[in-house]
Amino acid sequence: MKHLTLLLIIILCFSNVPVIFSVTTQDSSGPMDSAWSTYSHDNRHTGQSPYNTRDNPMNIKWKFEAEYLGFPTSPAIDKNGVLYLPANDHYLYALNPDGSLRWRYNINHWGTDSPALAEDGTIYVCSLDNHLYAINPDGTLKWRFNALDNIIQSSPMIGEDGTVYFGICGPGFDIGRVYAVNPDGTEKWHTDVGDYVYCTPAIGDDGTVYITSNDWYLYALNPDNGSVKWKFRTGAGEPSIGADGTIYVPSHNHYLFAVNPDGTLQWKTEIGTGSSDTPAIGNDGTIYIGELFFYAINPDGTIKWIYDGWDQYDYEVTSSAYAISADGLVYFLAKRKTEGNEVVFFALNCDDGSLYWKKTISSIGMPYSQPVIGSDGTIYIGSDFHGSSTDGYFYAFGAVEGNHPPETPDIEGPVTGRLHVEQTYSFTITDSNSDEVFLFVDWGDGSNSSWQGPYDSGEEITLVHTWNWKDTYTLKAKGMDEHEVEGEWATLEVSMPKTMTFHPLNSLVQYFSFFLNFAYYKHT
Repeated sequence: MKHLTLLLIIILCFSNVPVIFSVTTQDSSGPMDSAWSTYSHDNRHTGQSPYNTRDNPMNIKWKFEAEYLGFPTSPAIDKNGVLYLPANDHYLYALNPDGSLRWRYNINHWGTDSPALAEDGTIYVCSLDNHLYAINPDGTLKWRFNALDNIIQSSPMIGEDGTVYFGICGPGFDIGRVYAVNPDGTEKWHTDVGDYVYCTPAIGDDGTVYITSNDWYLYALNPDNGSVKWKFRTGAGEPSIGADGTIYVPSHNHYLFAVNPDGTLQWKTEIGTGSSDTPAIGNDGTIYIGELFFYAINPDGTIKWIYDGWDQYDYEVTSSAYAISADGLVYFLAKRKTEGNEVVFFALNCDDGSLYWKKTISSIGMPYSQPVIGSDGTIYIGSDFHGSSTDGYFYAFGAVEGNHPPETPDIEGPVTGRLHVEQTYSFTITDSNSDEVFLFVDWGDGSNSSWQGPYDSGEEITLVHTWNWKDTYTLKAKGMDEHEVEGEWATLEVSMPKTMTFHPLNSLVQYFSFFLNFAYYKHT
């Protein structure tokens, strides 16, 4: 066979018959093939990552701070691990994998939720200055598209042919519009719908563009000319698409809808108060959606499990979308309403909805950022600044190479004392990496100091405490570095005897003092 093939090649080369060779290449303007190139991971908005995260120790690898107001948005990640995300300070940021700034570009207003990356490296981002921006990989402007001064709440999505889709609020009152823009920045088409478009489009495998409008309809649009294939009344939630083409749309009318690709209802399932978030879809077809609680729905519409590890008045799920790891963890943000809007990052086991871990990332804020998973299992999340007590950082959680936990603290202070009297103790924590450190003290009586800091490595830290009951207490202290790696406990035994020790001479003095006072008042 090899000889026959070689002979055929020789004959063709020396003959007068024209030979045409065809090479198929991927469209360089289509979506980038990277760890997380667009809103909710992919064009179907599954939130499903191909990378594992269970080995992630969730230490802070690094954190990045914008000039002000933080990051309510989610990043896109390119093939080299560079992260692109807009911040509330009106810049689009490009961050290197180590958290250092690569460049930033002024997009003149807040950016919408997530950029989209094209295979040729172009970064598309929508801004509340009513423009779609196309940015080159070096941070220079390629072009920008004017949405006729109408507000853009949508993130851009890229079709396989490079067409960029997004929705706007307008033109005019109670009208919405979906734009399709060519890779060169010219308009391909636009379609007006019944009300404002807040959602980010989802794109089916056949190219059909799905959006919801504030008129509570789900629209299926023809990618060639924007004509409406069909519309179905669901609600104004964000659409996601299953592997079989089923479109899932949550709504604040209390239901999650499953709509067939032909626009007919497959099923609807009640999900408490309802939601407008983007459902995530696991590899097994399970649909994940949050509201006051967090739900896992089977592909047939039955409830798989509900995570209700809090009182319904305590938390609410606030991530605009979620992330699922390849090894079965689903990630989302929630706001703790009873603790001053504390922002808590949750990870649940996909199989049964049990809590894997949770972590507070901000003391106050409006946590709309979607978790994103990198190719090495690093998890990225933004924290929005909405008060003087929060930080507004963008976080990278993972393993910190070469990092060592702080040493066991040195404790100095009294080992005995009197009840109801403040005792003073000093603590010193040394970190071999010269990281800033935090101190936690368990006083042994059911109270603790909470995490205090940050402090410099080797800095003396002074705290006071009062014990109110006679006992011997074990005071414990440990340190934590800036990556949230904790050290070992140091202990100190502290004895609290009675307030006053009995002595016969003390009793005699008290007796004569009482007698003299009685005699004085009797003769006055």
